Amino acid sequence: MQLFVNCLGETRCIEYSAEENVSELLSRIQGEFNVQAPLELYSSSGKLESLVGLGENANVYACADLIGGGKKKGGKKRKAYATPKKNKHKHKNSKLHALSYYAFSKDKVEPVKKFCTQDTCRGKGIVMANHWNRYYCGRCHFTLMKLNAPKEEPKKVKAAPVKVEEKKEETAAGKGGKKGKK
Repeated sequence: MQLFVNCLGETRCIEYSAEENVSELLSRIQGEFNVQAPLELYSSSGKLESLVGLGENANVYACADLIGGGKKKGGKKRKAYATPKKNKHKHKNSKLHALSYYAFSKDKVEPVKKFCTQDTCRGKGIVMANHWNRYYCGRCHFTLMKLNAPKEEPKKVKAAPVKVEEKKEETAAGKGGKKGKK
């Protein structure tokens, strides 16, 4: 009977008898292909344990054990960026924010912010945004330029965080010592 044996990219036809076992066939294949490493035989159905299930002109693959294929040590290398990540603007909700649009005195209420004067926004309570050199309506895109505005935007000054010191209260029993003892 014939076998087509594929080993290390080469395919050769080998004759074998029905009385022959797998270990004898392996030693013949090692001699035929000049391989000193231990081989294992595989067919399309899996690893060959015996030659009983093989038919005439079957394809068999001889594979040697190879070192490698393991996972890379340390995992994936993280990319180091030259510039820090940009912090996105986060919207802050404030309660009763509409009260900041008006100034309240004892007998009258005056608007603090400028309202849009266009026909599409007039009378609807649309407030214009107050920028350093202009007023802008986000609804109708109307822009009013300020007369005495500086030529460049003033730089924002970051306020230093305020440190809060906590005072430690001392017990009447005294400083130190174990708890529970008097």
